[in-house]
Amino acid sequence: MSDRQNAIWWSRVKSVRPMLAAAFAAHPLPARPTGDWRAKLELLCRTQWAMYRRHPWLAHVVSLTRPLLAPHAIAHTEWTMGAVAGQGLDPTTLIHVAATVANFVRGTAVNLQREAEAEQDTGLTDDEWLHSQSDALAAALRGGSFPILAGISGRDDVELTLDTLFEFGLSRLLDGIAPLCRAPGGAQGMP
Repeated sequence: MSDRQNAIWWSRVKSVRPMLAAAFAAHPLPARPTGDWRAKLELLCRTQWAMYRRHPWLAHVVSLTRPLLAPHAIAHTEWTMGAVAGQGLDPTTLIHVAATVANFVRGTAVNLQREAEAEQDTGLTDDEWLHSQSDALAAALRGGSFPILAGISGRDDVELTLDTLFEFGLSRLLDGIAPLCRAPGGAQGMP
């Protein structure tokens, strides 16, 4: 990294870190959570989802590989690992569960800012924009190359939003972690 690139990077860190720290500080996790590991991880994910909804820019600055070290953000990681501690996970699995959970929420939330910008730029909600694209979608589906999508398109009982995507993904993520959390004797991890 050149001196100029390094200076730009450090300038960004200095300007963003206090905002990131404030966002995480405003969304603390309980010191004594109740429930099993799954309820705790669900609480964590919903807390972070609310944080990203309030601060859509945040998902673009949170990094798992080069984190901006802020005590309240680190506390979220520690809390996550505490939620599954005592479930018989080895250290590698423990840190991977924490990173996967954080990345699921952040990865879904990265779309929030773009969604807000698109609505501001066009003046259309997601539903209004999709409706404005109905002719183009009908033309694409008319040829029969996408029969499954054609069967789903336009149904009133099918909804795909960032919130429904978050809810669906959260359930599947926790279902996937469940087989890993089978500690002998049913240890609960966090008090």
